[in-house]
Amino acid sequence: MQKRSRIKTIIVRITALAVWTAFLIVATLLFAEAMRVKGMHALGSWHQSQPVSEFTAADAKPGFTFDQYLEKEKTVFAELDAFMLEPTKLEGNSGIIRYARGGKGDPATFTPNWNRTQVLEPKGEPVGGVLLLHGLTDSPYAMRSMAEFFLDQGYRCVCLRYPGHGTVPGALLKAKQEDWFAAVKLAWQSLKQRTPADKPLLVCGFSTGGALAVLLTLDAIERNERVPDRLFLFSPALGITPFAVASNLHRLYSWIPFYNKAQWLSIEPEYDPFKYNSFPQAAGAQSWALTGRVAAALEAAAANGKIARMPPVLSFTSLVDATVIAHDALTRLFDRLPANGSEIVVFDVNRGAMLDGFFTQAVPELGARLKGPALNFGMTLVTNLSPQSLAMVTHERPAGSTELKTVPIDEAWPPQVYSLAHVSIPIPPDDALYGDDRTEASAARVHLGDLKLRGERGVLSMSADDLMRLRHNPFHSYMIERMQRALPAQ
Repeated sequence: MQKRSRIKTIIVRITALAVWTAFLIVATLLFAEAMRVKGMHALGSWHQSQPVSEFTAADAKPGFTFDQYLEKEKTVFAELDAFMLEPTKLEGNSGIIRYARGGKGDPATFTPNWNRTQVLEPKGEPVGGVLLLHGLTDSPYAMRSMAEFFLDQGYRCVCLRYPGHGTVPGALLKAKQEDWFAAVKLAWQSLKQRTPADKPLLVCGFSTGGALAVLLTLDAIERNERVPDRLFLFSPALGITPFAVASNLHRLYSWIPFYNKAQWLSIEPEYDPFKYNSFPQAAGAQSWALTGRVAAALEAAAANGKIARMPPVLSFTSLVDATVIAHDALTRLFDRLPANGSEIVVFDVNRGAMLDGFFTQAVPELGARLKGPALNFGMTLVTNLSPQSLAMVTHERPAGSTELKTVPIDEAWPPQVYSLAHVSIPIPPDDALYGDDRTEASAARVHLGDLKLRGERGVLSMSADDLMRLRHNPFHSYMIERMQRALPAQ
């Protein structure tokens, strides 16, 4: 009896210790979260509510058309008027934010307003159609330069805006990846119907748009429908940090009034007219769900052999990327593709920037993949001629070959740029908003590409990391030239 009593006492003590330990851990985490949310910016109306007429996947019942989607979008943008601040009643906000009516950042003052879906027709009869898909928290503006390229080639272009995007960041508290994909399918069906069967159909996707492009293709393969003739991907979000799965944990406590800001990973001034600066936790959770969905679809297609119907893929990515796991584009997609002319182009860090020892993480290498066994796809590394030079070369390895060819190109690193960034890949250097070419025409706008702000630290409410992030691609013309070569023959 005494032995049983001692065992029972030990169990009770261990249980109590476990309960107290769990309590202390939870209390510590809640205290840390309290300190985080206390230091965040105040929430604006654009963080706390959203247009009520936004499209959801439930709307896409049989017979619902892309034209009806565009009509709902018109209603959504009419509802944005309620979020706009008059110039004389800014409520402590800067006059350059996107919600200051008529200000430098007001998207409605741009022609066209690239927050909205754009359907662009070429001069003359279209040679084909292309669906362009933007990234998370972005708008169709991110694909503007790509649309202009395809338009010049004679393609009809549909630059789609997903639900929850281009309006207010609070809209991403409710938008789901199922809504985005339902909108993508509507736009794709419309483009197919308007494009003759003998004309090429392309899909062009950036970041989350890259994941949606791959999912759309796999869905068409599974349904035995027409598949895009080629995919063009830019920083495709085929893998993101596993920590994104924790994005939903805030739901356990964010309903408490003090913790309502916990729904947000970051709350920033909304000075970018075509991209949200604030980022809700829910968006991270939806991005995680989407990449998992794409990974599962790729695995299933590889297992049942249907991956053989995948079209050629041309992808561009930076070797370093703070948003997605760039290497997952290789392992999840390219390593499974058939020998169909696909290629991945990787932009190296600036090896001539003399910043060795200042990087916070080890810079990955592609040497093993470039020198390993023959692959079904081509690989190109765009890098410095030497560590002492800013001039550029490509190390090219064709599909099915182990030969590595070095080719000089007419490109060079800008002296103070040490790498590309996730957001910079599809944007040209002369972009009026994100480029480095300040012109008289863009002087009346907020020019985000080459802000050179100097002063005391801790004074500005803008994130220094965001201001330092490269917003355009110095090698955009090289990328366009590679895309030109990859277009289907007419």
